[in-house]
Amino acid sequence: QSGFEIFAEMSGLESKLSEVDLVITGEGSFDTQSLEGKAPVSIARLAASKNIPAWCICGIASAEVANGAGVFERVLQVIEYEPNQSRAMKEAADLIAEIIARNVQI
Repeated sequence: QSGFEIFAEMSGLESKLSEVDLVITGEGSFDTQSLEGKAPVSIARLAASKNIPAWCICGIASAEVANGAGVFERVLQVIEYEPNQSRAMKEAADLIAEIIARNVQI
């Protein structure tokens, strides 16, 4: 059993997805290695199986996956909002909140 399957079962993730319209997940660097079983991609695939769009917020994405790699509806990179990598890392929480506020219509 994969680590993600254990996490999903213990957290009740599948039932929680029935309560949402959008999944936002992410990681520091989204690249082709991310597609090999990392949690954000596994969450996005589970969401897709329930017809729920998923977005990835990441520090940076490689060119190969910046379009979502068929997994994410959108990939939003912190580095596009704050090009100074050091500042982006220090202010990540505030930047992520800003990215969500700018891109999610409630």
